[in-house]
Amino acid sequence: MPAVDTVKQVDRTSDGAIIKTTIPRAGVVLAQTPQGFRYDILKKAFDEATADGFVGTDEASLIERSGLAVVVVMGSAKNIKITTPADMELAEFYLKSSG
Repeated sequence: MPAVDTVKQVDRTSDGAIIKTTIPRAGVVLAQTPQGFRYDILKKAFDEATADGFVGTDEASLIERSGLAVVVVMGSAKNIKITTPADMELAEFYLKSSG
């Protein structure tokens, strides 16, 4: 998804997060799941990460680490990640309104 919020890079200190720079939104996208890859490529990326003790944040990070290009496709604002009770309420709203 295109980034609509202002994105800041920070340095974490004992006093809190200090803004280092503002990252231009034009060069930033927000990744969603699920992500799709050919099985053989994904399996190889997982095997390499496991062998090295690398823990990625998503499947795309493992593919990137393998040196392969990851193509971005448009997502949907309704494809939300359910992490908090508020996320669940929003998901239930979407389900009811899609009727």
